[in-house]
Amino acid sequence: MSISKIITRKNLKLKNLTIALIIGALLVFLFFSPGALTINGKPINSFEGAISTLLPVTMFFSSVIATFISANSIPDEYNKKRNQLIYIRGIKQPEYHLKISLGNIISSVFFMALLFIPVIVVGVRYGDNINLIKLIGMFFLLLPNIIFISLVSTSLSNIGGFLLGTIGGMFFTIIGYFHEMLEFFSKITEGILSKIIEIVLKITPNLYEVLNIGKNYLFGNKVSYKPLIAVGIGIIIGLIVLIVYKRKND
Repeated sequence: MSISKIITRKNLKLKNLTIALIIGALLVFLFFSPGALTINGKPINSFEGAISTLLPVTMFFSSVIATFISANSIPDEYNKKRNQLIYIRGIKQPEYHLKISLGNIISSVFFMALLFIPVIVVGVRYGDNINLIKLIGMFFLLLPNIIFISLVSTSLSNIGGFLLGTIGGMFFTIIGYFHEMLEFFSKITEGILSKIIEIVLKITPNLYEVLNIGKNYLFGNKVSYKPLIAVGIGIIIGLIVLIVYKRKND
């Protein structure tokens, strides 16, 4: 059995699946009844209104799951000495880590797909004429976010273990999805705090803008794909770090 397949199967254990299903069920429950949720005191009565809230929540939790399963894989492999069996087979460390990362990405995408089900269910409930092809297209447009978070968590866990991988993944998840809010906060603050926020935002891909790409595509609005460039660069950097950093064969 391939390394990627083993990692994928390990990540898709019952506990992780149960957590994802519970989150998905809660999202359906919260967004299922038209008008049950409000924005600025006004009830949400359309799919377009619901998606503006549901999609960020869905992708945030998908990224959190991706962080935890990805940050755990490499440390777990070394803690249980499975790496020694791999190296005996003549597989080099960079290849080994890349295959682990691929398994993490596949698992993360699977969990994202599970949490994407509420988007479809809520769309049907709101009675809108959903274009399934565009909905699938939106799903693929959002994939770079999950790939980036999974890869960053994997790469950092290779350097500093599960803790660093988790902290790094959550850092990019929180900053990425709250990018717009932090930009506003940096404008109303002064001094060193404002400068720190500006620097953090510059080195962090705007994952929320990628959500806007998906929404604009789904509803036929003008789409700018520029935010995907920053995420793509982040993915490339994550790959380079994963390949270049040499871990001791402990």
